[in-house]
Amino acid sequence: MSFPSPVRLSSSRARYWAGGSLLLLLVGLGPGCSASDAPSGSGGSVNASGGSGGTVGDGGGSGGLAASGGTTSGGASAGGASGTGGDGAGGAAPGGGGDGSGGAPSGDGGAPGGAGGSTGSGYPHGVRPTTISDDHLAAAWSRWKENWVETCPGGAARVIWDQPENTVSEGIGYGMLGAVGNDDRELFDGFWKYYQQNVNERGVMHWKRGGCEGTKPDDNSDNGASDAELDVAMALIQAECKWKDAKYGTDADALISRIFEHETVVEGGLRLLKPGDAFGGADCQNASYFAPAYYRLFAERPAQAARKNDWLKLASDSYVLLERFAHPTTGFVPNWSDANGNTSTSGPSGCNWYTDAHIFGTDAIRTPFRIAVDYLLFGTPEAKTWLNRVTDFVDSQDITKVGRKFNLDGTPYGEIDHSIISVGAFANAAMASTQDVADRFALEAVTVDDHKYFPDSLRVLYFLVLTGRFTPCAE
Repeated sequence: MSFPSPVRLSSSRARYWAGGSLLLLLVGLGPGCSASDAPSGSGGSVNASGGSGGTVGDGGGSGGLAASGGTTSGGASAGGASGTGGDGAGGAAPGGGGDGSGGAPSGDGGAPGGAGGSTGSGYPHGVRPTTISDDHLAAAWSRWKENWVETCPGGAARVIWDQPENTVSEGIGYGMLGAVGNDDRELFDGFWKYYQQNVNERGVMHWKRGGCEGTKPDDNSDNGASDAELDVAMALIQAECKWKDAKYGTDADALISRIFEHETVVEGGLRLLKPGDAFGGADCQNASYFAPAYYRLFAERPAQAARKNDWLKLASDSYVLLERFAHPTTGFVPNWSDANGNTSTSGPSGCNWYTDAHIFGTDAIRTPFRIAVDYLLFGTPEAKTWLNRVTDFVDSQDITKVGRKFNLDGTPYGEIDHSIISVGAFANAAMASTQDVADRFALEAVTVDDHKYFPDSLRVLYFLVLTGRFTPCAE
């Protein structure tokens, strides 16, 4: 089984696969993180967008590739996990639809283009805040490496999770994006080696592994989490461009094909990203895994020529789903839902083993980061519309006081925890707004000072975006 990014437990959560049935045991909740955040009882079905959302037509794709010749970036993450531990990684679970086929193209992603008109942001679109510098990024990266990296025998390297004896694939993806963005090739190669040493029979990394040895730490640690695969593939594309080494591109192409074959599916006329290779589909979705900018870049890879329209459809269909999930005022989306936006406190029918799946919490909070990359690199109109909805609401609440868990209507959920986890995501979103808003939000992002595996990891990614480094060549 796999348990991708959703279950961030501030608890100890054990899952067992027995005789074809999944038994979920909640073993006490302790301090720390949210899996789909802290439990609040079960509950009836909730529609994330306030309505049940019928079939929506395919949206059109958006325009050309940002920057010259290359690839671009992306964000990522995975969600919860079983066992003890804080915010971080996730896993998947059994079940989920098989690989679908077909799906007519919807819109076109455009051919790679040039710099596309300077906006002073380092990107073809949006604004770059003036209240954050490369020094902030360097300090965040230095702290992250000091606290969350272990070098292993034979040249591999692992990311230390909240359970320090374990590593999650999400962390490897974060680490590879951070390493290429900070020009640390030796560490990048170490993370990629660890990933390759710990893949399953479908060629994707098991979502959780133990130590440098890559042992199986428990029964809930096998199979992939698609957000990790996406981030690793994106990092490999960036590495190919940055370090002018085709071997990274070859590795990226192979992983991209595995993502397509095992972690996407066509259901209900939409091409969907499955949360993992062993579960998910229309009955289980996580909006914070959606990476439309990556899909557009994958579509332009020569090795993906036969799948170009499918990747572009996956990008455009991401916005069909995002609109179904999003609250009409705040734009907030649930941690986990089905393809119509329906969920409950434990999650939708296809993955109902989480806690607080229905809120805009530690999983969903990463969605602005991923959608911001699509706007900054491609100027996708649907991205700007959603980002501005989120930004306008957050600005009305005061960025210096917001927490990191919300009901979809924007009211705080539980105790307010002011954290880079949310502040940084909102700062990325604000890059689609005005200079003033972007500056104020970024200033708060460099001010907030919480440190654990998850906030430190996301801080690096958020700062890469804010400093203009999340580009096709990571520079």
